[in-house]
Amino acid sequence: MHSIFRPTLFIVLFVIFCGLSVRTQTSDLQMIDIVPLNEPELNENLRYRAVCTNDGPDSLPDSTEVTLIWTIKNQSINTRYELAWQVNDTLRLLSPPYLFTRADSFEVCAEFDFQADSNTSNQKHCITQVVKEPNSVPNRTGEVEFEIRRDITGFYIRGQVAQQPLWKLYDTGGRLVQSYKGDQFVPRVYQSGIFILQSIGDQYQLTEKVYLRGTP
Repeated sequence: MHSIFRPTLFIVLFVIFCGLSVRTQTSDLQMIDIVPLNEPELNENLRYRAVCTNDGPDSLPDSTEVTLIWTIKNQSINTRYELAWQVNDTLRLLSPPYLFTRADSFEVCAEFDFQADSNTSNQKHCITQVVKEPNSVPNRTGEVEFEIRRDITGFYIRGQVAQQPLWKLYDTGGRLVQSYKGDQFVPRVYQSGIFILQSIGDQYQLTEKVYLRGTP
């Protein structure tokens, strides 16, 4: 009895020791933001970048498969990436192209599907997008004469403008947020959301809803 007990005890202790020394590799993949690559317009393809980071405690080795679920207008697309991901590194993952065929306001979401994620509460991030009908002032022949356009810097008027336009930015409650007189309007808002942008020239007046990202 005594001679059998000692080997059995040794085996039990060895198994416990091995169990404590082996740790499952885990990582906390966080979805930080979604950035559109261009302004959403009707009948034009748009792509997004998901900004995400690995908060550890472990890095992901080469060829680790990570699935990102893109949901645009309630349509989900699974995109698989094979990558290596060091702790605290920030990655920007590109979405498939999406064609907008109807003016609408909708959500764009990106969400990780990764089994070894240690914290699933920060796997998903969403933004609101607005696709609008072209806002323009036609001339007598029906051709577009003035139109609000947007580039990576700000807003400008497409067309022949005799003077620098007056820009006014309102929140959805009708409160004036910012005004500016000049060729190009660069908005400054602290919180992301939908705003009303108005441009007034000597030959036109245009008003439209725009989605703006907050700046610190």
